[in-house]
Amino acid sequence: MLSFSLVCFCHCVGAGQIPCYTSDPNPYRRYSTKSAYAEIPAVTGGTDTGRSDTVDADCYPVMIWHLLRHGYRYPADSDIELFNALLPVFRDNIVANTTVSNQFCAGDLAALRDWKPRMDPSDGSKLVMTGYEEMMRIAKNFRIKYPTLLNVSIDDMLASFHFRHTDTERTRESAKSFAKGLLKQPGMTDQELEALVNRIPMTVYPTTNDRLLRFFDACERYKKTIRSKPVAELDKFDNGSIMSEVIANISRRIGLRQNMNISVSQSLWLACASEYAIYGLTQDSTVKNSSAAPWCSVFSQDDLKAFEYRTDLAYYYKNSYGHKLSYEQACPLLKDFIGSIRNATTKDNFTKVVIRVGHSPTIVPFYANLGLFKDSRPLTADNFLSQGNRKLRTSYIDPMASNINFVIYKCGNAHKFKMHVNERETTFPGCNGVFCDIETLMGSVGKAADTCDFDQMCKWPIHPSTGGATRADGAMTFWLMIFSKFLMPVV
Repeated sequence: MLSFSLVCFCHCVGAGQIPCYTSDPNPYRRYSTKSAYAEIPAVTGGTDTGRSDTVDADCYPVMIWHLLRHGYRYPADSDIELFNALLPVFRDNIVANTTVSNQFCAGDLAALRDWKPRMDPSDGSKLVMTGYEEMMRIAKNFRIKYPTLLNVSIDDMLASFHFRHTDTERTRESAKSFAKGLLKQPGMTDQELEALVNRIPMTVYPTTNDRLLRFFDACERYKKTIRSKPVAELDKFDNGSIMSEVIANISRRIGLRQNMNISVSQSLWLACASEYAIYGLTQDSTVKNSSAAPWCSVFSQDDLKAFEYRTDLAYYYKNSYGHKLSYEQACPLLKDFIGSIRNATTKDNFTKVVIRVGHSPTIVPFYANLGLFKDSRPLTADNFLSQGNRKLRTSYIDPMASNINFVIYKCGNAHKFKMHVNERETTFPGCNGVFCDIETLMGSVGKAADTCDFDQMCKWPIHPSTGGATRADGAMTFWLMIFSKFLMPVV
């Protein structure tokens, strides 16, 4: 267990109204990829048509291809360990020091005083109740919107559905929850529903060999040349004036003698985001309890926007348009997508519902392969203030349970399609509206799917080195790194 002492300082609070997170009727809850699905704002683009589908009279849906990120999960075990080590010290420091506690309104201070660690490292990365509910609700909404395809019996599902997820607990449980949302009928008990879902075959490949949904783990060239390398623009942003001021503000509010480093401030931000989604939302998301996430009160809205942008910077370069390989490596998934559509538009017998459940670095590169959410200017450390309306904003396009699907329609002798991003009907690039000819889609991305050569793209000539650190060595290195970084002054 990490142990250390913190030295606090006295800071005089200027006159003026103290911000109050717990009583704010409209707090800023854009937490990038850690956002709850229920917090996607209406300004994300597309049209929320609810559970109704409007198309030409001679058209009817014949196939759905649906890619989802898993539902909300616990933070990783290492993050939870850090929460449990750091946050009680910060809490006690705030409560015990009158000068520090005076920076908080009564409601925020009471929530911090009552806060106790609630997460267990053994639950690290597992799906939480919010995540189960997100997946079931998405499935139910689409079942109502497309009853001829999705409101079916278990026998129909076994005959014409195909589920595949990665080899993790959170994606397995997400896939099962999605299936429950499709199958649940009034009066059905939980045991009956579980028994039905357990009959559904779920395809899964080992993590190191899952080119479809974990291409980022199977592509050696990407791992060696992009994923393992620092993002220069992110480092520049972290060391620039904006983040320096943000970290100074947070350190002051907690009562530290010197500024914390970016790793510790990131941990506080993650505690804020995850506790709100896990403990602050009711199952139907109608009640949103800010007091359940008191660490959000140490951030101003400007602080949260800066943290949101730094995550977007990382995703832009690691998983999207910043490097061609970052998104082109998703071509096996593109091939699966195009192949499913070709089957539905050229064959009599085909899989009617294709469900794929992956991760954040599964869905964001897929967006880029389709040409979605591409900004006219690249995201950089220097254009944060002018990128407030950026298209690649993970809070909007990649919260937990983010999803994209394509519904294929038969219209006489032709086929058309609709694209939904997070359940909103969204116009595909090159189309004149949300209801579009299938030829536009195939002409846009069909060639990229047909020319996908994952082996060649991901070939890396350097042989991996032998040996490596043990698990124990790795754990010790992690804690020493956190400890040393925390004590290191910010320059």
